[in-house]
Amino acid sequence: LESLNIYYTNIEGTIPEEVCLLTQGNNDLQIQADCSRDKATAVPFIKCDCCKICCDHNTHECKAESDEQPSDIDDQHTTSTIASNSDVTRTQAMEKLEVEVLHRGATFNEMASDDPRQLALNWILDEDGTGLDLNAGNFIQRYTLALLAYSLDSQVWGVTIDETINLRVVGSDFSWLSSVDECSWYNVTCTSGVVTGL
Repeated sequence: LESLNIYYTNIEGTIPEEVCLLTQGNNDLQIQADCSRDKATAVPFIKCDCCKICCDHNTHECKAESDEQPSDIDDQHTTSTIASNSDVTRTQAMEKLEVEVLHRGATFNEMASDDPRQLALNWILDEDGTGLDLNAGNFIQRYTLALLAYSLDSQVWGVTIDETINLRVVGSDFSWLSSVDECSWYNVTCTSGVVTGL
């Protein structure tokens, strides 16, 4: 991932810690979001502890992280399919994701059912129509994008823009969390099947 841009949208929520961990040791990764505090409520549209650039959702002004006031708010890609559910068990998927994505000792068994990490797990194992094999090159990538979508909890993730008639089309083949290749999801940029920008 080279860039993540979530600004001037109606998306609200928190950039997950797992996404922020991607910035460690990767100074080229640019994360930009509507993380400036709203002048009326003093709450950012998107809470982001690792954004290099924060934008104001209302004024569309963006500032480098160093210009922002500190927030005091707490708070290789080959698609392969599984022949049967026995090839990939929930336990194996949980263990792989806990080691490769979650880090810091987090486990799915300790998470609430509405935790975005748990929702993304349930989606990729139970609802995703691609039936990815646990060892597919894009399994982690697809889970991470689903995690981002659930963490930012917005109706926009299931909506795309039909540029020919400039309308929002719900359930389009290019919607986030659809069963098409994630590189085809709206506004996802890939190079050789690897997500490089959003």
